[in-house]
Amino acid sequence: MKPVMVLVGLLILLASAEAGAQAGYCDCYGGLDADGQYWPLLDSEGRPLEDGDWVYAAWTGPDGEIDPPDAWGYPTDDDILLPISQAGMEYSSFFVTVASWAPGTVDYEGNPRHPTEGDLIYCRIFDGPPDSLSSENYYADSQTHSIVWKLGDVLYCSFPGDPGQGHTDMPLPEETARPDTAAADSSAVEPCGEEGAVDR
Repeated sequence: MKPVMVLVGLLILLASAEAGAQAGYCDCYGGLDADGQYWPLLDSEGRPLEDGDWVYAAWTGPDGEIDPPDAWGYPTDDDILLPISQAGMEYSSFFVTVASWAPGTVDYEGNPRHPTEGDLIYCRIFDGPPDSLSSENYYADSQTHSIVWKLGDVLYCSFPGDPGQGHTDMPLPEETARPDTAAADSSAVEPCGEEGAVDR
């Protein structure tokens, strides 16, 4: 069965290449560096982040700048939440995959909804799960990474205080009106990564 799945995957990649799409993915790591050194990601008081605390990857949008989240952690302005393989902290670290499943896809107004080669992405971490965030929670952003959409593209995320002291250091803004996130952004994934998740 496994050889069949591999063959199917290769056929999909070939079909994407023939159609002009960019086949590939970017693996994003937090709490781990390129040398394999591990350290726990921490909250604003120095405690290790817990399993299930929210993690997501986002595209900076056409302006190339990281915009702050809203009161519930979602991207604002032209930043776009990206479908990923997983959306939660595990052992105070994380590993997520962003796939080039539909680079350059646009929404109903013609606005791009997915990065193409050379665009910038980043990861954002929180000291709480996505369904309970408030202005008392904190977050942190990684550095940006220029997507190349080649097999083996990697982002080793750095956060304030790395290495060994990386932590969520920015408070979420005060609550205004909670958005209808299900309708507001068709690119958003379920917090547990079960729906629309990348499986490779």
